[in-house]
Amino acid sequence: MKNLLVLFTLVLFFASCENVEDNSPAFQAKVDNVFFESDLISASRFPGQKVEMIGVKDDEKITLSFTYTAENLIPLGGGSGNFATFEDKFGNIYSTNEDAIGEILLTFRTGGNQVLSGNFNFTAVLKGIDTLRINNGVFYKVRNLD
Repeated sequence: MKNLLVLFTLVLFFASCENVEDNSPAFQAKVDNVFFESDLISASRFPGQKVEMIGVKDDEKITLSFTYTAENLIPLGGGSGNFATFEDKFGNIYSTNEDAIGEILLTFRTGGNQVLSGNFNFTAVLKGIDTLRINNGVFYKVRNLD
């Protein structure tokens, strides 16, 4: 009986072990309802509080370029000076402009904005040819490089 109790305890102990996967940092979105999860994430800070964040998956790329202020809601396109682009595997670049707009909502930032998390949505246009909708976008704990 004692052996069964020890065996049961050992089985329970090993069965309760799990692999915890840390998805930090992360950058993902839906591009016209197709899931995009980046394999490579980079972020750079430039003078004037300007940030460029890039998520790359295979031959596709999403770029967010924005100036952050004290506000957490950052407009994209529409003459705001902030923009987003999507580059497809054929090298076509869809972009926000005066007609195609979107937004970034910062949900977390450290002092000095070294680490950022947030959500984004935007409509991007390949001028005169096609329009894409990028929604449910999330970036999580992306570190800005100086």
